[in-house]
Amino acid sequence: MPMLKIPNILFSQKSDYNFEMSGESIGIPPTYSNGSAVSDLDNDGDLDIVSNNINDKAQILENKSENLKKSFIQFNIKNNNGSPSLGTKIIAYTGNKKMIKEITGSRGYASSSSTRVHFGLANYKKVDSIEIKWINGITNKYYDLGVNQIHEFYPNIENVNLNTSNLLTVSEIEEFNYKHIENNYLDYEREPLMPERLSIEGPAYVGSDFNGDGIKDIFIGGAKLQSPELLIQNIDGSFKKIKNIVFEQDSQFEDIDAEAFDFDQDGDMDIYVMSGGNEYVDGDINLMDRLYINNGNGLFNKFPANLPSTNGGSISSADFNKDGYSDLFIGSRSIPGGYGLSPISVIVKSSPETDSYFEVVAQSPLGMVTDSKYTDINNDNILDIVVVGDWMPITILIGEGDNKFSNQTTMYGLANTSGFWNTIEIADLNNDGKKDIIAGNSGLNHKLKASIENPVKIYLDDFDENTSLDPIIFYNFFGEPVPFASRDKLVNSLPYLKKKFLKYNDFVKAKNIELLTEKDEIFETKSIYEMRSMAFMQNEENIFTPSPLPSPLQLSSIEDFYIDGNKIYYVGNYTGNVSELGPSLSNSGGVLTGFDGYNYYSHKSLGLPINYEARHIDKINKNSLLIIGNNNRAYKLNLIEN
Repeated sequence: MPMLKIPNILFSQKSDYNFEMSGESIGIPPTYSNGSAVSDLDNDGDLDIVSNNINDKAQILENKSENLKKSFIQFNIKNNNGSPSLGTKIIAYTGNKKMIKEITGSRGYASSSSTRVHFGLANYKKVDSIEIKWINGITNKYYDLGVNQIHEFYPNIENVNLNTSNLLTVSEIEEFNYKHIENNYLDYEREPLMPERLSIEGPAYVGSDFNGDGIKDIFIGGAKLQSPELLIQNIDGSFKKIKNIVFEQDSQFEDIDAEAFDFDQDGDMDIYVMSGGNEYVDGDINLMDRLYINNGNGLFNKFPANLPSTNGGSISSADFNKDGYSDLFIGSRSIPGGYGLSPISVIVKSSPETDSYFEVVAQSPLGMVTDSKYTDINNDNILDIVVVGDWMPITILIGEGDNKFSNQTTMYGLANTSGFWNTIEIADLNNDGKKDIIAGNSGLNHKLKASIENPVKIYLDDFDENTSLDPIIFYNFFGEPVPFASRDKLVNSLPYLKKKFLKYNDFVKAKNIELLTEKDEIFETKSIYEMRSMAFMQNEENIFTPSPLPSPLQLSSIEDFYIDGNKIYYVGNYTGNVSELGPSLSNSGGVLTGFDGYNYYSHKSLGLPINYEARHIDKINKNSLLIIGNNNRAYKLNLIEN
């Protein structure tokens, strides 16, 4: 039976989280293999490879790296009975590098590599120290170890060192008395070519003083068929739920975002709640936003206004025309059934003298909006708006007075920043008197990679002419553009392609939208250039310079920030990606410190469950952070710094 020998790939790490692919060029031949293991078989300080090949001889690939004259260090870490201490972690420190290995008995399919721990040290001539974290919780620390040799260690209860410097110490991680319960709606059954679900954007959250006692209270919106909740904070930091009949009556709405402001100018905070979800068409009553009027004691009634009925994305408020009334930016998330299209977002001024109470002063299809902030970005004493979302750049709407705004994204150097942006915060990060932007993106830990040279593209058109939109995505795969959707998925959505691509070998040749669809005029094309979470620093010429946030933040989707002085707290994770991308669950939250004017050099974890899908983080009192998650419990973190 003939077999196709498949290239074997070695990924060499070039820097943190960056790898280079190689194979035959470094002497690794193609095979049809089903297992491999590594070990320093000849004790020359580098790792050799053993692979098992189907219907062929097993092979040993001898590593010749010893010719490079690089240093190494190896460890035999054993239990008191002499067996390898599986599960033990070894952390080696040399120069400014920190390297971590965990002893495992197996890796890959039916394969077991050597349990001897190996570290390559480049040109370093010694290891400053190592920490051995035994599975019983004890940590041993050793200093000034010689290189190019094998060291052996056993548990030592007299040399104990406990080190938790990489965690933000909390006196308590409490389950907060709230749980968001998401309704089960699978967006891609209606829109099979979309890459993400748009029905799990909530819950809405806003913190403010709703009963006038000077203490921050919280409003948390519900999912569909879950009532919103108002929680009043007591002086001791506990919370009491206040029953509002109107909230229970509105449980059919999916609450996406919320904003607190004094709409009726009576001295208390009212709440605007943005509705959303991807189940209904624009204009459906279940998508109508709501405005709740406060009686001053935390009891609310719904205001009878004709508000937008769209899949909401973001609501922000500020008095941009300085008439004493809060005005609104209402950003729309999507057009249900038309993933990729840009819905209309509006800027609204409050007009209490009119019957409608609100007046639209500007509207534009900015993009698939997820967050927005009012700020004076250019220090001209006129409020501007910064808007982010999917398939759109960091967008700057400059206020020009007289209720007018202009899109000056390109002038501020942000034209090529289109991403899957989830959240933004505005602050003067480097204390130079200019506003900077910190923005959470989808991160780098999935198959979609984007740059200005090789963007991810989405082509929007009714390719099969059945009156429904077909969003087709192409992305760069090792230097070549390929369709994101599989042949089977595309054929199910666009049946006319079945005759064109009877074989998978034919499908792999479709390297652009014209070859795939035989259509050269596309209704709309959008691009993604940036997947990283970023800080954008504004210089003296009012141009924003991008600076990627530290690597741990690129491991997962970042959903919210809270800036507290020189600290930036953040939360993340997202499970709404389709199966081709998989869930983004590698970083639930942390804190950045040590800003040097361009980068943050210190990162610590918040200690949340690793797979926790967070949506909001906010400081609710002097020592406590509140974390709100999607389809999960909320947490309260009481902070004590190390």
